[in-house]
Amino acid sequence: MNNKNIIITGASQGIGKNISEYFFNNGANIFLISRNINKLKDLKKKIICQKN
Repeated sequence: MNNKNIIITGASQGIGKNISEYFFNNGANIFLISRNINKLKDLKKKIICQKN
């Protein structure tokens, strides 16, 4: 998945959240779309911390 560009809608919860984490952890460039900006920011913090 390295350097693949992936757009994920509904990314802040449920299946979209899990898919976001999966693709990010496998080296994809993810672009997340969600109606809830606060949940999206929380997800961003979580997946970046996991990677480091």
